[in-house]
Amino acid sequence: MNVRKIRPTSLAQRVGRSGRRHTPSRLVLISSEPWLFLQGYAALSLLKRGQLDSVLLVRKPYNVFAHQVLSLVLQRGSIPLDEFRQLNHSMQAWRWVKDDEKTQIFRFLRKQEMIEICGPDVIAGRALETLMEKGSFFSLFEEDEAFGIYAGDEKLAEVVPPPWMKRGSLIVVAGKAWEVMRMDAKKKRVDVVPAQDGRTLKLGIPGVVVSDAIRQEMKAIMERPYDYPDYPVLRQAIQNRTTATFAEDEQGNVRLQTFRGTKINHTLALMLSIVSQTECVRSSEWSSAISLTSRHFDLRKEIEKCQAVSWTKADFTAFFEREPERVEAFLEKTKYRALLPEPIRIEYILENLLDIEGAVAFLATLKTKKMVG
Repeated sequence: MNVRKIRPTSLAQRVGRSGRRHTPSRLVLISSEPWLFLQGYAALSLLKRGQLDSVLLVRKPYNVFAHQVLSLVLQRGSIPLDEFRQLNHSMQAWRWVKDDEKTQIFRFLRKQEMIEICGPDVIAGRALETLMEKGSFFSLFEEDEAFGIYAGDEKLAEVVPPPWMKRGSLIVVAGKAWEVMRMDAKKKRVDVVPAQDGRTLKLGIPGVVVSDAIRQEMKAIMERPYDYPDYPVLRQAIQNRTTATFAEDEQGNVRLQTFRGTKINHTLALMLSIVSQTECVRSSEWSSAISLTSRHFDLRKEIEKCQAVSWTKADFTAFFEREPERVEAFLEKTKYRALLPEPIRIEYILENLLDIEGAVAFLATLKTKKMVG
């Protein structure tokens, strides 16, 4: 099975769906990348102990609210304006939507001609029919279309290009950074060359968010591989790898290894981007590591700057307001983000895709001084 998408909960579901008729369930875990193998093994280890990772709920699905509002308009044909304005109060599921947020969304839907006000009623706007193509309106999942990624004549991989991808964008494929040279929508082809500069790669949330539980289990496996039944295989997977918080490669480049979940890692990477005012921050979902690609910065000193800040949502809001492409990168897997005005898109990220409190707590545990001797 694909270890890129393993969580204990999804792993349990997949095993449960196999061998249903007359044979026992069987799982085969294959990976050519050591970090991904460790992630898959950690999920399997947790599952064997009966520990399922907690469901990472979307606390405030503003996109679903906007979609359901339009669904109601389509279902009923028209809704009295007074009733329409009270939807977040009259429907229990949407009472978390604040009045000012509701107003922003309704005004945006009207501006986009998704809805219209006709006398005392709200009706479907002329642009709403554009969402009805191929029946996709009734699903909240994006239908992905893969492109081939080519370096010359060599096909590196097939990926679903995010909305922000264009000529000059940086992407990670096969563990390396590449610069996009051209995109051919008809041939479903993207041509790339090795990236030469230190610009940041777009920081978005992957299709599956890795939990703290898996990352902590990965660390435990690396620190005590002899406690696990597959010690010989694990020893091979973890060779030349360390659990040190600050690790250096052969060139002396330092990376912060957090062994924390996706939300905390992305929050930490954003903190570094904000305090250092650089686009050289890189976050690896495979190794749970954060680094700076420019030698002009000392990672430990930048972490100390992060520790000195009393972080609030306002710090991140201001950053996203200056970086609209970053907003799009975070929401690339979120269907109907186009139904939300920019302030609500940012609020969606802050509420659902980041963990400011968890990142601050992690920073408080760090000792940045390099030990000598």
